[in-house]
Amino acid sequence: NSIRDSASNRVLIAAHRGAHNSVPENSLVSIDKAIDIGADIIELDIRLTADGIPILMHDKTVDRTTNGQGLISKKTLKEVKQLRLLFDGKPTEYQIPTLSEVLLRSEDRLVVNLDLKVKEISAILKVVEEANAFNYTMFFNNELSLLSELRNAHPNAVIMPLAANDKESRFIAENFDIEVIHLKEKFISRGLSNFLDKNNSAGWANSLGRVDTFIEGGSVTAIDHIINAGVDIIQTDRPKELLAILETQNLRPNYIGLSRASPCGLVTVKR
Repeated sequence: NSIRDSASNRVLIAAHRGAHNSVPENSLVSIDKAIDIGADIIELDIRLTADGIPILMHDKTVDRTTNGQGLISKKTLKEVKQLRLLFDGKPTEYQIPTLSEVLLRSEDRLVVNLDLKVKEISAILKVVEEANAFNYTMFFNNELSLLSELRNAHPNAVIMPLAANDKESRFIAENFDIEVIHLKEKFISRGLSNFLDKNNSAGWANSLGRVDTFIEGGSVTAIDHIINAGVDIIQTDRPKELLAILETQNLRPNYIGLSRASPCGLVTVKR
């Protein structure tokens, strides 16, 4: 098995930075919202505090997403926890979560995709290991060297490299034990998806930006080219709307869940 159930046509939904249309991004409540909507995966961004604690934060600074200012790397966890996350520019009750809190919140509920925003990964891996969370965690970074370092440290870790084109996607799938490959919208195709399936790799594509804007506006056809390409996972900022579209096309059948005995070990809650 791969991350997808090869016997099913179900397309998995990855909620980008959690489901953050009504709550702050990269927050515990955005995880809860994603689960309530029915997402299979959440994508979250990981950085380290000054005292080496992995936390959720996309930017290098806290300026955009909190009521504070300054670099995350210059703030201790205690200082970070004094801040409040913003939504629509206004402070909320929600704090910046630690990775440990995230993994506890997500266990047996959905898969967590960690977008590594730092190169110092030992502290991140330690938290995942202590939480016994490798069976529902995967790792993404633009640099293959960082993912290779991670895989060397933990051979059973699920890593997701970014492929530059069709040729590179096929090379990765055919020559390496890679469970998921991040594809770019400009080169996805049904032929590529079929090739990945044969090599036990899942294809991940984004609908972020332009496509999500059309989905938000009520378009049910803006996503057609991604669906028709046969990708296994779609990452979106509009998980609720995408779920509705996929359901109308019978691409969300009852899900038997991912087996803990699969090579990747990833599991999701049965729905």
